[in-house]
Amino acid sequence: MVAQPPNNASDKTRTMKQSTAVRENIHYNELQVMDAWERFLTGSEKETQPDNVRSIIHESWHRSASKGIDAQFKQTPSNLDHYELESRKENYETLIKASDKTFSNIGKRLNGTEAMLVLSDKEGTIIKATGDGSTINAGRDIHLSVGGVWNENAIGTNAIGTALCTGKPVFVHAAEHFCAGIKAWTCAGAPIRDPADGTVLGVIDLSGPPNIFQKHNMALIATAAREIEEALIECNYIDRLKLLDEFFNSTSGLLVNGEGFIILDQHGRVAFCQDGSNTSLLAVSKDVIRQGAQLIDMKKAKTDNDIFNALPENLRYCSIDILGNKKIDGAVLIFPNKKTSKKSIKKSFPSSAQTTFNNLNQDNGNNEPNIVGDDPAVLKAIDAIKRIANSPSNTAVLIEGETGTGKELFAKLMHCQVQNHQNKKSKNKPPFVVMNCGAISKELFGGELFGHVSGSFTGALKDGKAGKFELANGGVLCLDEIGELPLDIQPFLLRVLEERVVYRIGEEKARPINLKLVSSTNKDLEQEVSKGHFRQDLYYRISSVTISIPPLRERGNDILKIIDHFNHEITQENSLEPLKFSPQVKQQFLNYSWPGNVRELKNLIENLHLLLPHRNVEVSDLPKNIQGGAVPTITLQNNFTNETSNQQEEHTLQPSTGEPMTVETLEDAEKEMVLQAIENKKGNLSQVAKQLGISRPTLYRKLDLYNIKRQYSS
Repeated sequence: MVAQPPNNASDKTRTMKQSTAVRENIHYNELQVMDAWERFLTGSEKETQPDNVRSIIHESWHRSASKGIDAQFKQTPSNLDHYELESRKENYETLIKASDKTFSNIGKRLNGTEAMLVLSDKEGTIIKATGDGSTINAGRDIHLSVGGVWNENAIGTNAIGTALCTGKPVFVHAAEHFCAGIKAWTCAGAPIRDPADGTVLGVIDLSGPPNIFQKHNMALIATAAREIEEALIECNYIDRLKLLDEFFNSTSGLLVNGEGFIILDQHGRVAFCQDGSNTSLLAVSKDVIRQGAQLIDMKKAKTDNDIFNALPENLRYCSIDILGNKKIDGAVLIFPNKKTSKKSIKKSFPSSAQTTFNNLNQDNGNNEPNIVGDDPAVLKAIDAIKRIANSPSNTAVLIEGETGTGKELFAKLMHCQVQNHQNKKSKNKPPFVVMNCGAISKELFGGELFGHVSGSFTGALKDGKAGKFELANGGVLCLDEIGELPLDIQPFLLRVLEERVVYRIGEEKARPINLKLVSSTNKDLEQEVSKGHFRQDLYYRISSVTISIPPLRERGNDILKIIDHFNHEITQENSLEPLKFSPQVKQQFLNYSWPGNVRELKNLIENLHLLLPHRNVEVSDLPKNIQGGAVPTITLQNNFTNETSNQQEEHTLQPSTGEPMTVETLEDAEKEMVLQAIENKKGNLSQVAKQLGISRPTLYRKLDLYNIKRQYSS
């Protein structure tokens, strides 16, 4: 029978697909592929696909040639420096975490196989690697290692770059590579897609010498990619729950008057949406606010103002709170009931350069912070702040005190005093800039503190950026948690303080500054100096005057005055009846040690207001730890990993009736405090964080640091 030509479009399509499938299943012949590659480079067979070269490879060769890739490259010429790499890894933290299990399972089986497993981001930068040691060492010679860039624009045809370009799993074997220097390798890569929107997040790749090539490598790597995608779904689910938990444990979670809200994740996608009464959210297109929809690009929105301006116009009647500590975890958009007066809106936008993420608070109001109490140490601190603020010198002040004692109030007091003093001479309002040294990654410190010019590093803003010193010029700069300042940044800070000029990164221009510096810490900086964690010369420079804020437990009857203050404040803000405390309750307040200090006390009063059905507070209404009674025993499982054992050790803590834990270091003391708080709150992490006076993200880090997992005993 003579074959008939295709007589319709469907037959033609079917024939083309069959032809392509045949071309993709070509048996690999090293000599034939090398010969085809050489002819391709000379131009003799550039347009016609050789019979012995797969379509996906030939098309990639074309892309590589059109991009000007040098076919004689011996390695990828692109390799990120430490700063750029750490910034990139931070952006892909979730992907890296989601790959942990897969890398662990496959990686431990690669020893002796001459194979290595790598993970790249969507730009082709390798952000994770594991496998056979000798192969990993060999990979460094061609920059097939963490920090190496393997997109087609950098090194031409390869499994990582070609998988990114095509969006499909692909293997590239030996001579099929475009560049001569990597033809001694074989690799198989599969794209990893975002479960939310299907976009490619990165590639997982198996690489090694040509002898590791097996057809089942593609199946292995495709399965690994699917496993990571499933892990991403779980990570996203957990992140959404954490966001919701952060929201309901923040002040923005106290919705009133029929407010609605939208919670955005770290990418600016809708994680949750709940309409209130008459908030007009229902009038917005469901596609715009459906779960998973991209509402804004959070990478371009570093402040609440940025978020507000990026929103669709029909959503710009909300207040905004940013969720997160060291980085943006997400944001909450709160939509007021349109029938409610404007007074019910927590923040009005656009505001005057209030940057929640960077803790940049240009508070230009004249209201002094209300520091409640008559404790002599507190009054002495207030007097010292006022004297320094009104002096013409640029004396640096160091404020010491435990977490939650209210050190930030004294920094704000300094600013208000400076403002009042300057208002007598000028109408210009001095700025107040706060930088939390414990909330910024090490790699971003220089740019945040000193500023940068355009193109000074990857990620630098197009028009450059002023640092905190420039922003605070003429006013007050508060460096909170200065004990967390990286050691390699400290000499540059010292230079600025001594010379009174600042140089932006990438620029030699000196910018004069004139400001008052207030630093605060909950660490013993003298001890940090002795440990080598803090420079002695910088310590002396920032502590011309040292002010110590006493912990709440040492302030006697101030405790009752502060309780009255918060009781009145919450009553006024929420239109509630004031709480009434029995004499026994007041005595318990005076007896309690308040490990979370004023912050813990405020959280307690807020909880009592919200949770109690009555207004008369008795001892039985207080948390168990403040009542002073015994608490239920909870078995906590700690995972201790050391060189000799990976076994799990159970630790039962009975703070009220059992033997006390042995505490030898500050870390032991902190761990004991966390364990006791978990017991007191029966494992409710929201309540644990409130008792300790810390945020939920901080608590999560403490649990990870001390390997604490909750497990209730019967």
